[in-house]
Amino acid sequence: MNGTLRSTLLALALLPCLAVPCHAQDTPAAKDNGGNTPLINALQAKDMDSVKALIAAGADVNATGSGGTTALIQAVQMDCTECVEALIAAHAAVNAKDGEGITALMYAAGELYPDSARAQAGAEGNLARVKALIAAGADASAKNKDGVTVLMYAATAGNLDDLKALIAAGANVNERAGDGATALEAAAPLASAECVKALLAAGAEVNAKDNNGATALMEASGGDGTDSVEALLAAHAEVNAKDNMGHTALMDAARQGRLGQVKALLAAGAAVNTRDYEGLTALGAAKGGDVVAVLRSAGGTE
Repeated sequence: MNGTLRSTLLALALLPCLAVPCHAQDTPAAKDNGGNTPLINALQAKDMDSVKALIAAGADVNATGSGGTTALIQAVQMDCTECVEALIAAHAAVNAKDGEGITALMYAAGELYPDSARAQAGAEGNLARVKALIAAGADASAKNKDGVTVLMYAATAGNLDDLKALIAAGANVNERAGDGATALEAAAPLASAECVKALLAAGAEVNAKDNNGATALMEASGGDGTDSVEALLAAHAEVNAKDNMGHTALMDAARQGRLGQVKALLAAGAAVNTRDYEGLTALGAAKGGDVVAVLRSAGGTE
């Protein structure tokens, strides 16, 4: 789930929205050939004058466009805090879902900013939108069709401030998605350990397993940084736990060529010669000469 959700979020962040010209004098309830209302088209065009005029003219703020998207969801997708606030003031349904069961709060919490130049400003504006939605009654524990929670969206995107705001709003850190994964498992593969630490501080179960038997430590071990592995080990993650294939965190780290993670796991007592259910050890699955050398020096065999 984690890799799939992260890919989905990134695709949404990079997907250009088609700006359809909109005019305040259009019939507020009319829909174009694509199924969008003038209000949604105005939001796509970031035309605040038309947005305000359409709302004043009685536009249905909860009418859906293509894909079941509401105006509020569209406003979040366009990173328009002013639009979000205007729609909330006009009594937009903050817990409405699109065709995939995704709410405006999920889109806001899971926002990715692949352009580093926009990252800080984008994150600050996004936190304002998250707080505005929560204050208006958005459900911090809502799930999409796959059981993915708002908190998991924030954790997967690495949005620390959003994650903290959701926890403060009562989001359950141990809620599970349809595949059994938790927000901690979603956060674990990231290069920064801050989301992991925040979830642990809020009571996340460090050794919870998903439907495949994977733990957060396993996800972190094959992920982007050593910090999360060290944070989980400090919280007493089971270093030699196995998933449904018999894989351990050390095997996952070795398979991905993660030298830092391999060293951290060995230092924490990872069993170097444990075999998975196909008979492979960490050394047998290892990639990278440095990883192989470290495993051999620790007594690893194939």
